[in-house]
Amino acid sequence: MQLVCTITFAQNKKSLQQLSDLITYLFQNSPFYQNWFKAQNISISDISSIEDLKKLRTVSKQDFAAHNMDFLCCNQNKIADFCTTSGTTGNAVMVPLTENDINRLAENEARTFTLAELNTSDVCMLMLTLDKQFMAGIAYYEGLRKLKIPAVRSGSVSPQTQLKNILQFKPTVLVAVPSFILKVIEESSAQGIEINSLSVKKIICIGEAIRDENLEPNNLAKNILANWNVQLFSTHASSEMQTAFSECTHGKGNHINSNLIIAEILDEKGNEVPNGDIGELTITTFGVEAMPLLRYRTGDIVFAIHETCECGSNEMRISPVLGRKNEMLKYKGTTIFPSSIFNVLQSQNFIKDFLVEAESKEGRTEKLVVNICCTEQTENFKQNLENFFRTALRVTPEIKFCSESELAAMRPAENRKIQRFVTR
Repeated sequence: MQLVCTITFAQNKKSLQQLSDLITYLFQNSPFYQNWFKAQNISISDISSIEDLKKLRTVSKQDFAAHNMDFLCCNQNKIADFCTTSGTTGNAVMVPLTENDINRLAENEARTFTLAELNTSDVCMLMLTLDKQFMAGIAYYEGLRKLKIPAVRSGSVSPQTQLKNILQFKPTVLVAVPSFILKVIEESSAQGIEINSLSVKKIICIGEAIRDENLEPNNLAKNILANWNVQLFSTHASSEMQTAFSECTHGKGNHINSNLIIAEILDEKGNEVPNGDIGELTITTFGVEAMPLLRYRTGDIVFAIHETCECGSNEMRISPVLGRKNEMLKYKGTTIFPSSIFNVLQSQNFIKDFLVEAESKEGRTEKLVVNICCTEQTENFKQNLENFFRTALRVTPEIKFCSESELAAMRPAENRKIQRFVTR
């Protein structure tokens, strides 16, 4: 798959002033960017338009990890909170926040809730952790507080406890990882509770895609919607960019907030790509005080949507993440992303959990194993699953049945996100 995509900028005075302020701030305060500008022989006067961003080299996730604290632009006495990345695609790195940065997170997530048409008559239950240096927990909580919408900080607890909290607090909205919602549905059925009798009307989905490349519900979303009459909202965020892209009620891509961020979609060489093609999401943050980023390559493979949204917004929107750059697999002559494998597995009701393992050498995947925990461990089911893979991906990975405990033992320890893909 060739990585090509598109770049869009909001060409207005406010964005240009914000960019100018950012460049000046980095020149004055960021050890990493001071060296980065010097190495490129760049001065402040060289960046006089949004288009001039293209003069600058991009910054990689590896740069951010290797020089983590060199990105810090303030003294420690200004730091209000220490967050870290999840470490899903590498070692966790630190992302400190000042009080202004926390307020910026609140502004961003208030927009997420506004796009989903929440108001003060709603009750929102946060089914995610607020500890373990997790930024999203703070962001969503502060966004709710900004809008004066009541929050239930349910946290990362068992499906039984989540269901108990739903029954007790009667939330109308959940913020949750969508695959975990399936476990709540399963628990509701086990307890004989009609899921559609519950108070929940909307679910803001985090951490996993719920739409395919056509912006239609993927198999994970279909499984939820087949059982629960709710409205699902897609989001995309990362700790490094301290910003979330979120869907409106029309579900046609994740809106960017041009007051807070510039989004570029670039090919492997760092060039902008034709409209509608896929490429790597590259971001520049506005208004971040502790660790602002300039032309930072997120590793997320997406495409941009420029047509005016049905909600009336003409700001650029981002597709679901189709894959991650460092997870692209070349297996038996075919290029695939783990998310494509996930989508096949999530179409099978018998599968309770899974982990995809890849062994690669010199840029080629030599072994691809799908470990599944399911209720139907028969040779017939295995053959049918192999046929699904062959049809959807043109390749067939090795399929292994395993127990829940065996699957848990395969996953890396100390990661706050459930990992579905590992490399060996």
